[in-house]
Amino acid sequence: MAIWKWVTGVAVVGAAGVGYAAYSGAQYDRKLSAALQFGSGSGLTLGGAYELGDTVARDTGITVGDAREVVFWTLCSSAFDIYTVKQAAHNSALMLKLGHTSAQQAVRDVVQLTGKQAEDPFQNCPQ
Repeated sequence: MAIWKWVTGVAVVGAAGVGYAAYSGAQYDRKLSAALQFGSGSGLTLGGAYELGDTVARDTGITVGDAREVVFWTLCSSAFDIYTVKQAAHNSALMLKLGHTSAQQAVRDVVQLTGKQAEDPFQNCPQ
């Protein structure tokens, strides 16, 4: 009888984990979609943004999660166009890898290096 309780407990915990992952993924999709609509005219689709995150992670050695955050903040900043958004994401990822405290701060520093925006580049970003 005790084994069934253990198996049931493991199944419940597993189902809860899958449910939470699906919920988190859907929230991130909505946030990224909003950044794409608000953002820079990067020409990326939602799938393209995910692909860019995967490429940035592979090329720079940061985690996929960190790379996707870098892509989100890069798109949301509206500081980069279709020609510069990919390089800006790579540069921001490298800055994050070198010790910046967050993806947002790394992107903010790359935006400042371009000299394109004096005000907060994230003032209209979805939270």
